[in-house]
Amino acid sequence: MSSENITKQADTTENEPTITINGKEFKQSELSQACLNAIAIRQDLQANRVRYVLEVEKIDVLTKYYNEKIEKEIAPKDDKSSTNGTTQVSDVATASNPA
Repeated sequence: MSSENITKQADTTENEPTITINGKEFKQSELSQACLNAIAIRQDLQANRVRYVLEVEKIDVLTKYYNEKIEKEIAPKDDKSSTNGTTQVSDVATASNPA
């Protein structure tokens, strides 16, 4: 991530929102609209990144589950032809679909 640290907090003297960037506080009213837009976009991007990382973790779990399910389904057929009784699902899945 960037060294930029953005937090919103209430200013105790004027109750005007402040934004802290790299350890320095700025009143929201002192920042240009372009800067405020950039901050909002960056915060949205960070939130999206967190969501996508969680989604990838879910995909990894589901992929593992279905890999194991595929292995169980092909195990009876594969036991007769395999020497060690195990076959990598990724090999099986890609063997019929050469690149």
